[in-house]
This record gives sequence, C-alpha cells and structure tokens, in this order.
Amino acid sequence: MGSENKFITMRSLPLLKRCLGYFLPHKVRIGVAVVSMTIVAAMTGAAAYLVKPAFDDIFGKKDQTALLLIPLAYVGVFAVKGVFRYLQNYEMRLAGLKVLETLRNELVTKMIRLPVRFFEDNQVGMLMSRVIMDVNQIRNSLPSLVMMVRETMSMAFLIAVAFYQDAFLATMALVVLPIAVYPIIFFGKKLRAIGRRNQSKISDISVLLQEVFSGIRVVKAFANEPREDQAFASQNRKLVDIARKEVVYSELSSPIMDLVGALGTAFVMWYGGSKVISGQTTPGAFFSFIVAVGLLYEPFK
Repeated sequence: MGSENKFITMRSLPLLKRCLGYFLPHKVRIGVAVVSMTIVAAMTGAAAYLVKPAFDDIFGKKDQTALLLIPLAYVGVFAVKGVFRYLQNYEMRLAGLKVLETLRNELVTKMIRLPVRFFEDNQVGMLMSRVIMDVNQIRNSLPSLVMMVRETMSMAFLIAVAFYQDAFLATMALVVLPIAVYPIIFFGKKLRAIGRRNQSKISDISVLLQEVFSGIRVVKAFANEPREDQAFASQNRKLVDIARKEVVYSELSSPIMDLVGALGTAFVMWYGGSKVISGQTTPGAFFSFIVAVGLLYEPFK
C-alpha cells in the first residue's frame, strides 16, 4: 500500500509540474500575491505580539500613551492584513480563472479533433464532466500551493513570537504539535477520499441521466421506466451513503479537536499561570503566547 501511494505520488509530480506551467503567463499576478501573503503572515505575528503591551502597559502600568497607540496599532495591523489578504486572494483567483479558461479551450479544441470512435467509446456525460468539473481541480492547484506557503510563513512568525514570550512553553508546544495535529491529518485524509468518491458518484449519476434523457424514446418504447427508476435509485442511495460518511467524519473532527485543544490549553494555563503568580513572567507575555499558539494551530484546521 505504501509503495503504491509512493508510485502514485511519483507519477503525479510531472502532471503537477505541467499543471503549474499554465500559471507561468500570469507570473506578475502570482508575484504580487506572494508579496501580499508575506505581509499577511507578518501581520498575523504582529497581532499576536501586540497582546503583550496591551495587557502590560494598558492594564498593568495604566499608561495613557499606550492606551492611545496600541489600539491604533492593532487596528492598523488588521487593516493592512485585510488589504493584502484581499489583494492576494484576488490575484490568485483571477490567475486561476484565466488558467481555467485556457484549459477548457485547449480541452475542447483537442476533443473535437479526435476520431468519431472516441465519442462512441466514451459517454457524453463523462466527457462533459471532464470539461466542466475536472478542470476546476487543476485550476485550484497553484492557489492551494500558495495558500500552504502563506500559512507556513504565518506559522514561522507565530513561532518566533511564542519563543520570544516563553521559550520553554514554545518548545513544549512544538513537541506536542505532531500529536495534536494527527487528528486533523487523519480526518483530512478521510474527507478528501470521500470527496473524491462523491465527485465520482455525481459524475456517474450525470452519465446515467444523460443516457436516460437522451434515449427517453427508447425507454418509453420498451416500457423500461421501472428499470430506470431502480438504476437511478441505486446510484442515488450510494451518493447518500457517501454523504453520510462525510457528515460522520466532518462532525467528529470538531469535538475531538476541541478536546485536544482543551487539554493543551489547561496545561498552558496551569504552567503559565503559576509563572505569572510567581512573578517570572507578565500577564501580557502569557496571553501573547496563548494567542500565538492558538493562531499557530489554526492553519492545520
């Protein structure tokens, strides 16, 4: 099983490289998106860091200047983050739409030049699904990759903030991270597999309906309505079964992740609270660490 997955991955790399090649004509937009995502990642770290002066200077020292500047800085951070997040998403989605247009044009151009035998051997509904549905998956390849890079950069800034506030707790968080992330990876794999099955089943139903509606005269001529009813009901039932499994895994993931998060938060509250009480750290540093670690786990969700 492992060797099979490795083979599939190796086989998919040239395809992924070829798909990403469609984005090269839009490298300026992608460059703008990359710069924007770097700024978004930096603002995420800055937002976590601002919690410390907010607690220590405003609530602890009752500093009037901090009372004016820190809220303004907080608003500024999120304003900058919002602007560049919008810019990144807009540029990447527009590039994706342009790639989608190119792919569909090339696919239809290729298809209509294939021999008639090809259309006899393949169902019309399946061919329509390839042009309309499957191409969307390729369109999302680079935006998903860029999103992963952005979240990785955000994590790097957040880890830096966490270590700055409390190196020991930050180390503990990184040690526990694989354990806490495993349920996310497990449920993510299950949901992706179910999603692929769901898409395949929808394609099967589309093909079935295409055949029934295009051959409705034959169906009525041979009084095959009950048979077609049963065929559709069978496929529809399988689609519902797949959707039911999706609901199970989707709804199980949140309670389990909440429990894992609660256990981690309880430990951090106990340890960090004891350090605050003993005077080894400030409440601001503690809550800044809490926010940084909380945001650190967010990309995995």
